[in-house]
Amino acid sequence: MGATKFLRKRSKLILIIGGALLMVAWLVPQMLQQLGRNPANTQYMRIDGRKISALQADQARRRIYASLQLMGGRGLADIGVKNLAHWLLLLHEAHLHGLIGGPADGRELIENSIRQNVEQQIQFAAMLGQTPPPREQALAQARANFEAARAAIARDARLTVEEVDQALADLRGVMRLRNLAYGSAARLSDRRTIPEALRQDNQATVDYVFIPADVVLDQIPEPDDATLAAHLERFRDVRPTEGAYGIGYLLPPRVKVEWLVIDREQIASAVRVSRVEVMERYQRENPDASGTISAEKRAEIENQLRKEAADRIVAEAEKAVRAEFARSLRRLEKSGDHYILPDDWDAQRPDLHKVRDAVVEAARRVGGGDIPAPTVEVRAADWLTAQDLSALPGIGRSFMQRGTQRIPFSTAALSVPEAGGPGDLGIQARVPGAMTRDFADNLYFWTVLDGRPESPPSSMEEIRDRLAREKRRLDAYEVLVRDAEVYRLRAANEGLEVVSLPPLGYPQGRPTPQMRRAATISRRNMPFGHDSLRDESVRDAILDAAERLDPTQDIASVPVDARTLAVPVPSQLGLAIVQITAFRPLTAEQYRQRDMSIVMDMSRDALNPDDDPFSLDRLAERHNAELPPERDGDES
Repeated sequence: MGATKFLRKRSKLILIIGGALLMVAWLVPQMLQQLGRNPANTQYMRIDGRKISALQADQARRRIYASLQLMGGRGLADIGVKNLAHWLLLLHEAHLHGLIGGPADGRELIENSIRQNVEQQIQFAAMLGQTPPPREQALAQARANFEAARAAIARDARLTVEEVDQALADLRGVMRLRNLAYGSAARLSDRRTIPEALRQDNQATVDYVFIPADVVLDQIPEPDDATLAAHLERFRDVRPTEGAYGIGYLLPPRVKVEWLVIDREQIASAVRVSRVEVMERYQRENPDASGTISAEKRAEIENQLRKEAADRIVAEAEKAVRAEFARSLRRLEKSGDHYILPDDWDAQRPDLHKVRDAVVEAARRVGGGDIPAPTVEVRAADWLTAQDLSALPGIGRSFMQRGTQRIPFSTAALSVPEAGGPGDLGIQARVPGAMTRDFADNLYFWTVLDGRPESPPSSMEEIRDRLAREKRRLDAYEVLVRDAEVYRLRAANEGLEVVSLPPLGYPQGRPTPQMRRAATISRRNMPFGHDSLRDESVRDAILDAAERLDPTQDIASVPVDARTLAVPVPSQLGLAIVQITAFRPLTAEQYRQRDMSIVMDMSRDALNPDDDPFSLDRLAERHNAELPPERDGDES
């Protein structure tokens, strides 16, 4: 009785305390969950026992991006770095050795680069017989250009100018670190470096005609099955990018997929907003306004109501799709995180066309009326590579959000073990439920129907048309190579223009010979804009011929036959008919500017890759690193 009296007297106090405790119990898990998603608290990797958070990794990514942009690079691969984790390990080691300076060190790196570029521009102008601008004027202009570029890149990378300068200092420190291992000028004599410098930096200017194999394709008969089978066998285990002829039939990982699209804009366009709804919203938001409403305000409220209705319909549609999938999966047993699929699973698996009908019905339940039925795409007959998946309309640009990371649809689809993926995203082939969204907030529910890892085609029929086409082009290329001397003599005697003319009756739309002029060739740099001359063997052949010419002699006095050559271009399946119009050997002044970088290149080339002290594996081992999982699109 006493206890009852006590509770009755203090009931309000008990309710207040109990409510507060319930509120805390409800909020704490959510706070912990939000805390766990905070990039500052999420581990990206560990180095020597120290945690690198996702926030710190993102800051490092933005800083290296900024420094590389200013130095003319595009990504980490341009400086021989595998990924962001590799860069963080290099930066850590450079710090340990005291090689990282402050922002002033970064500004000095740019100043040195500006001066070197200006000197090269002045020398190049003099080489072309042009009057170069005054040196100080050129330096002032280059510095102004740099200041503008630095400010723009800082804004793009969400950094201050001071942070960009520090990022340049970081880059310079890592360069110093590598220089310590790759050698110094004292280790290699001029007797060894000068020939290598000449080999790398001698330059020739050429006019040329590239003749594609298609020019003689009519001479090649259609191959029979036995010929195609032999051709497939020859290149079946070669990647297309690695074969000598650009031919290879080792296919990349690929999948078959189906998907359903919930198109937010399409739904919003189908929503009908009544004049009564518009007026009620207007009066609620403007209680003191008159009864009239402008056309502009009416359109604004209609769009707002339409968007709100679309949000409700999309949310209900998503619940309906997930319910349909869950209904079919709840009957299945699981082994770990994977479902055990029965033999007749394809017959039981949710039909996306029926799921589509459930979405339409769900829209009606929330007052959406008859919305357009969601689009369903089934690609059960097509094997789609990462490139194919990315090119799919809509879904190809969608992504899966995991914490702060956006995983592209193509990466997610190819993560299934059937396609050779790591299986780390919880996506299982033939099991529905994966969802991605695009930047317009459209939803894509998709299923991987089947997958194959990197492998040759399962049969000749899978790529028969491609086999026949590439076999004929390869045979046509061999005909060109056989007749190379005929083309060369014709160009020497009649001119390159004659060689560039297609044969009489040549079919329209087929590749034709291409005449190009003034291409600069060296062994060190790829010729910009001249893909036909990019092969190392092609550049070597041109430079070898140019180096046999006397650089002190006027090129016009050299017989045309002596400077005309026919060079097979296997990777392009064509023949380059080349005429050398200038030869510029490396000068002593240019060598002195380049001697240190030449030494570094020679030292690096001589180093066994397995012995590279700054490889990702060696750095990770040395610093007891816990590396993040690699993911396409995750690294810079």
